[in-house]
Amino acid sequence: MAVDVGAVPARKAKNFPLYQTLTRLARDPLREIQRISGAAGGQVARLDLGASRPFLVTDPEHVQQVLRGESGNFVRDGTFWRPLHSLFGDGIMSEYDEWERAKRILQPVFSTKTIRSLSAHMARAINEAVGKLDEPARAGRPIEVMPEMGRIVNDTVIKVLFGDKIRQAEADRMIPAMERLATSIAFRFLMPFVPKSIPLPGDHAFAEGLQIMDETLYELVDRFRHDAGEGYDIFTALCKARMTEDSGLDDGWIRDNLLAMWATSTETTTVALTWIWPLLAERPDVAERLGDEVRAVVGPGEDVRPEHLHELPYVKQVVQELLRMYPVGWIFPRIALKETSIGGVRVKAGRRC
Repeated sequence: MAVDVGAVPARKAKNFPLYQTLTRLARDPLREIQRISGAAGGQVARLDLGASRPFLVTDPEHVQQVLRGESGNFVRDGTFWRPLHSLFGDGIMSEYDEWERAKRILQPVFSTKTIRSLSAHMARAINEAVGKLDEPARAGRPIEVMPEMGRIVNDTVIKVLFGDKIRQAEADRMIPAMERLATSIAFRFLMPFVPKSIPLPGDHAFAEGLQIMDETLYELVDRFRHDAGEGYDIFTALCKARMTEDSGLDDGWIRDNLLAMWATSTETTTVALTWIWPLLAERPDVAERLGDEVRAVVGPGEDVRPEHLHELPYVKQVVQELLRMYPVGWIFPRIALKETSIGGVRVKAGRRC
């Protein structure tokens, strides 16, 4: 849907000062953002965080303007992305030339032929990971849903990222380290204006997790320095790109892209899969219809295969509704390159949303 920003009367964003929000942001950031949005009537609000004064955009049409309608004007840059730079570095999660280069190199990995191969590997990994739930299911033993969903997702993502080039011991080191990174960075991400010299909860855990990831990934890169081998996995594509004459790419570039894709794919998917279970428990009619469709298409005792997906429309509908109700991303910092207007509020170049 196009947003006609010129048709909206000019207005001033309601301001929320630091002393009114800091304690609640530290305690429960999502709830505080919801409260601020409600207090602003869903309109664009201004968070006065001292050194930084970003706009808070929550109305669906306004969000679409920032993330889609004017996506070229609102980029991933500025204060709120700085805490993530130590994790993602300069790669596919960057902007400008770094993003263009990573996209160009990775595009062949996502060709139709490659996606078919990756989908088959993913299906096998998922079936194997889900199969480990058979024993507690038959015994009627409860499980911790989020760790189990994380295990399934990580087992699958590792296959896509590394193929058969990673050792099990390496995967066993990195999976808990990545989980630690995903949870410990939250405070720095939400309060990027706090200097690094001032410790925040999670700093120590983040440093430990990052050290494990760096040590393991750099050892892996060094092992395949002179021969990347064959495969459709992301790691092979990155190694081959670095080995190209005059590529200007180094080990750190491979590390940056692997970490960025791992972090953005595992945490979001794990959270989504975790939410689906209490929702299905509340709606047994949906759970029954879902099970009926899977059994009819896949067959009892059979593994799910990529070719089944187009025959599972109700599964797709349930997943889409899940993501509508519980979106995997709830904060997307952006910075405006040029002056514009959101909901009648003037946004100058360099302002953050």
